[in-house]
Amino acid sequence: MQKNLSSSKGFAHIAILVIAVLAVIAGSGVYVYKHNHDKQQSSKASSRATDTTKDTGTSGSKATPTDPYAGWKTATLSSPQLSFRYPVDWTITTSTDGENIEVKTSATGGHYFDLSLIAGKAADVNLNFLGTAPGTTLSGFTVDGRAMYAVAQTAGTDGAVTGIGLATTTGSASTSFGVIDSQKAHNVTMVAALTPTNQTTSDNGAEYSLDAYKAEPLYSDILKVFESLNGTLPQ
Repeated sequence: MQKNLSSSKGFAHIAILVIAVLAVIAGSGVYVYKHNHDKQQSSKASSRATDTTKDTGTSGSKATPTDPYAGWKTATLSSPQLSFRYPVDWTITTSTDGENIEVKTSATGGHYFDLSLIAGKAADVNLNFLGTAPGTTLSGFTVDGRAMYAVAQTAGTDGAVTGIGLATTTGSASTSFGVIDSQKAHNVTMVAALTPTNQTTSDNGAEYSLDAYKAEPLYSDILKVFESLNGTLPQ
């Protein structure tokens, strides 16, 4: 009887040991499954985040800004160092001393735009070519840290325009057109005008209204040329 009791206790101990081992194995299996499952979920979440970043374009890299003057050429004055951009199909003429650059558009509708950047003494650049009345500001920009404006000057009471000029203020043309050099050596002016293809002796330089200027397909390019002016201005 005592022997049977001992055998029963031995089997009980073995059963408990087996159950314990099975419990450990089961627990390990649950841990491994949960660990692998969590890892897979984390990997999927990371993959989705990467895909979302690609789709929305928010990868952190900045897009390259578009050049508004792509394909245009550059014209440069030798003294002072000033340059501007102009469309590749416009014609350009530069004076031998490098102080006068003129570009012209092709003729359409019996006229064309003529634009010049000129440096030199006041008598050479004709700073106040637009007269003495206030002008109409068309655009504003910055050159060499200074505020500049492209301003149209009207003549008389019929709204005719004598041209568009570079201005340092939006006030009176008698003081604002052109950039005056205090050393009296390199004044600068930039002017543009709509010009008849076949000019006559009766032309007075004010054949077109401001509305006619603005209706021209190349009007916006003329303003862009002004706004592209870059370099060192006279002080």
